[in-house]
This record gives sequence, C-alpha cells and structure tokens, in this order.
Amino acid sequence: MTALYPMGAQMGKQPLTSLKFTCILVSEENKTIDFGLPCKKGGMDMSKNQAASEVKGQHDAIGVAHVTEQKGLSNPDPCAAWFPEAGLGLFIHWGISTVKATLDLSWGMICGWEFASRRVTADEVAQMNMPLASRKIGKHFTPNQYFALAKDFKGERFDADSLIRKAKESGFRYAVFTTRHHDGFAMWPSKFGDFSTRNYLGGRDFVKEYVNACRKHGLKVGLYYSPPDWHFNRNYMSFLVQTAKTRNPELPYLDADYNPTVLPGEAAQKVQNEKYGAYVAGQIEELLTEYGKIDLLWFDGGMPEGYVYPMEKIRELQPGIVVNPRLHGTGDFETCEVKEAEGRPLGWWEYCTMWMARGWAYMKGVPYRPLSEITAEYARTVAWGGNYLPDIGPMADGTLPPEALQTLDGFAAWRSTHLEAFENTRPLEGEHCSRPASQKGNRRYLYIIPTEGGEIRLDTESTVTEAYLLDSRETVAFHQTEDGGYVFAEPLALSTGVVRVIAVTVESLSHSK
Repeated sequence: MTALYPMGAQMGKQPLTSLKFTCILVSEENKTIDFGLPCKKGGMDMSKNQAASEVKGQHDAIGVAHVTEQKGLSNPDPCAAWFPEAGLGLFIHWGISTVKATLDLSWGMICGWEFASRRVTADEVAQMNMPLASRKIGKHFTPNQYFALAKDFKGERFDADSLIRKAKESGFRYAVFTTRHHDGFAMWPSKFGDFSTRNYLGGRDFVKEYVNACRKHGLKVGLYYSPPDWHFNRNYMSFLVQTAKTRNPELPYLDADYNPTVLPGEAAQKVQNEKYGAYVAGQIEELLTEYGKIDLLWFDGGMPEGYVYPMEKIRELQPGIVVNPRLHGTGDFETCEVKEAEGRPLGWWEYCTMWMARGWAYMKGVPYRPLSEITAEYARTVAWGGNYLPDIGPMADGTLPPEALQTLDGFAAWRSTHLEAFENTRPLEGEHCSRPASQKGNRRYLYIIPTEGGEIRLDTESTVTEAYLLDSRETVAFHQTEDGGYVFAEPLALSTGVVRVIAVTVESLSHSK
C-alpha cells in the first residue's frame, strides 16, 4: 500500500510557502524511489519497508522534530512514572474523512501523483495550467471537497464509555485520541478558529466525552494534537505533490480547489504565521486547562520558527504530563512509528502503528492486520521495555466496525492467557535470549514468534528449574549446554500464527529486578 503523503520542509525552520510534497516507496532492491500510485503495488499491501518510507515522508511534511541525546527525555515528576509501566495503549484516529471513508485522515487531499515519477508532456502542462473545470486530467477529490465533509460528520452513535470500556477489557492501560489532525477539524468546540464541533455539531465535545470515559474506566488520558493545520493555512500552501513540481517545474501550484495559483509572498506569510501561532497556542491551552488532569500529550508535527508553544508552559499547566518530542525535539519518550525499533532505546519509548492494513482512520474495505502480526510487534516492544500503541478507527457515526470489535476480542482472549508475561515485566538484565524475552522476579518469559527461527537459547547464571507454555500449561523440554546456556524445545506453532510464551522459572534471583 502506498498512501498519498505530502512531504515538506520542517515548518519550524521554513515558512508554509516552502512546504514540499513527495511520496516515497522502497523498491524490491531496497532503493528509495519516488512513486505515484495509490494504495497498492502488485495487488499486495505495502511492506514494512515501504510503510517506513512513507512515514518518513509524513514526518518531513509536518516538520516532526528530531530528538537528540543532549536534549534529554523523561519527566521526573512522580505523576509521570506510570508511562514506562503501561506497556499497552490504544491509538484512536477519528475525523471527518470517515464520512467519505475512501481516503485516509488528512493525507487524502494531495494531488498530482501521476506526474511524480516522470516528465509531463506539453499537453499535460497545458491541461494542468487550466482551471480544474476545464481540464481533462488532474481531477481528484479536492481539499475543499474534503473540508466540506464536516457538514455531514455527525458522530451520532459515538459512545466514548463503550469504546473505552472495550479498551479496558482488552488490556489497554492508556488511550490517545485525535483531538485535531492535520485537516484542522477540532473534535471539541474550540473558541479558536472556525473549523470545529462548535461550528458544525452544535458544540458537542467529543474530547470531554472521551476524557470522562478514560477516568471512569481507569485509563490514562492521552490527547493527540497536530500543530500543522491545512485548513487554517489552506491559502498559504500548494496541494500539488512537490515531487511532481520538482520534476516538472512547468506545473503550477494548486489551491484548495486544485486550480492554478500563486502562493503569497513573505510579508503576507509573516502576518499569517502570527495568526497561526496564536490560534495553535489557544487550542493547546484549551486542551490543557479545560479537561482536568491530562496524562499524555501526543504532538504530531512542527510550527514556523518562533511560534512553537513552550514546553515550560506545558509543564506549568500540567506538571505531571508526559509529552512526546515531535514538536519540541525534546520530551519524555521517543516514538517509533510503523517501523519497529532496530535496537533497544535507552529511555522511555513507544511504538505506534496501524492495526488496519493501511491508513490511520477508518476506510471502507480495508481489513485489520492478523493477530499474528500484532502479537509479534507487541512482544518485541515489551521485551525492550517499550509501550505498544496500535491504532483503531471508528466509522463516521462513531461506532467501531465489526471487524475492529472482532479483532479486539481476539487480542483480548490471547492476552488473557499470557497476562503475566506482559504486565510489570522488565527487559532482561545480565542475561541474553535468542528470542525476544522479559523478566519478572524469578520468571523469564520467552516470546516465541513463529516467523523467527533458530534455536531458543537463554544464557543466564541462574539455574533453570521449570519451563512450560502459558497458553496450555504444557511442559517444555530443555537442557543445559556445555557452556552453561539453556536450550528449549520449539513449541508447535498455532494455526493463527500468534505468539506463544514459554514461562521459565529460575532458582537464583541474582539477576532479577
């Protein structure tokens, strides 16, 4: 799957007029190339490499800040100490794109992909420089058509209590809800801007309903907020994919109706940035002051230089909050997205990914990924001490699609049989295992992922006294090698391909924590 992702210069360093767009795909030869086809290649959903390349494109588009070791991580406030112990969170992407349900949240409003990887003809240049109504090519679902979905977005069956109760029953300890994505539609009746539930849904406050449900069911409250806003800045950016423009300078910039346009100059951009900075600051303060204690703030993108909302102010309003580093370049935890960590991160960290086969918000006909993939990612994340944050998406009416409910039920059933291996565990210390593994007291948990081969070996100075499968309580044979390591028999893979866990009891606690 290749989604349509604009990729731009970091907004914290350059004005909106310099936003660039591209789509990236990793080929079979592992070479990065521009690619202009939507959604699928060869009839198959995208590989993890392709997905990771697309995520890089997204991050460049919205100016995600890069964390440096010198900037540091982890809020020392005692109220933030829950985060490294959480293990499992639920990402919830929901917004006006679900009215159409054939394009992803925000990212579906970019055009020109057909020109991104080739030179255009003279006729195509002439066509694209015509108004949209007059040309025969370049006709797509326009940004203004996308924004107009707000009038049909009702969320009439959204039941935050039911959704969060389901999350609680499935084992999630925190949730992160999209209060506003890049499309600019605020899911609460914001006093700032003119594109929120205040203007379209009679002031219904989905954020408040979500926050109250989290508190009722004991989940930590996480709020996603995108500083980039393509509705607020729609007259100050081009919606033509920039790789097409770079390869073909003859192509015009396109406005929110996909008509040729000229972008505003530097003076007009400066005035717009002043308004933009005040607008974003106002919305952030609403989220931090009108909903009680907020446990986590999940930023997604940057701001023009000089307009970044200060971290010091966030700490002042919510001293115990946990903040990711995507706006400031500093925060409390690192975020890995779609592409798993290649090595164990040193500090607090989180791995977020799509539970659906493609896209973050609900789209018709897009299946959820099998539990074999989800349980494998979860196990690898927990083994390295991270939090796993898979994403689900309600439909336009606010309900989860049947497949999402079935998937959550399947995950909950699997997790219930392996609960002790995923709660309050730690990465191995002073020991090594050939498979992902964790520890708790005198137990070691070996996560057996069917797609990972090789012998199952645990190197420890402790004495192994017992080994069995958590799901069946079946004893697992093992023996000690001449060099002191322990090798365990490979259990049979289940038909579902889900992770199985070998619980190992050791005699000494010298390496336990």
